[in-house]
Amino acid sequence: MSMFKIEFGAANDGEACEENGHDHHVLQGSLRIPTEAIVDHIENQGSFTRDCYESLEAADQQTVINHIATYAIALVAGLQAVKAERDGNNRASNKDASSVLLADLVKLRHGVFLKDVLDPF
Repeated sequence: MSMFKIEFGAANDGEACEENGHDHHVLQGSLRIPTEAIVDHIENQGSFTRDCYESLEAADQQTVINHIATYAIALVAGLQAVKAERDGNNRASNKDASSVLLADLVKLRHGVFLKDVLDPF
């Protein structure tokens, strides 16, 4: 899933996956996000955000990464649970929502997502 490169991995909620003493992924359920993708996202938010992040201690940086990963995975998992189709009794269909919708949403810039998706509700 494009913005954070979310991928399927092992199930270890909220833990960082360590190899050779370095955290490479943040895991939530069966999904994981590469730490590098989250750091790239922070750096793409602008110089103020990047400077604030870089001024933190290593443990605090990892906490920020874990919070961003937890939010992103919860958002993606929640969007996957949306049932767009309705049956004859106007109940949610057993079909999953289209992955095109999800892919389009995660590509939106933060401000556009807030204005066009969250604010109307």
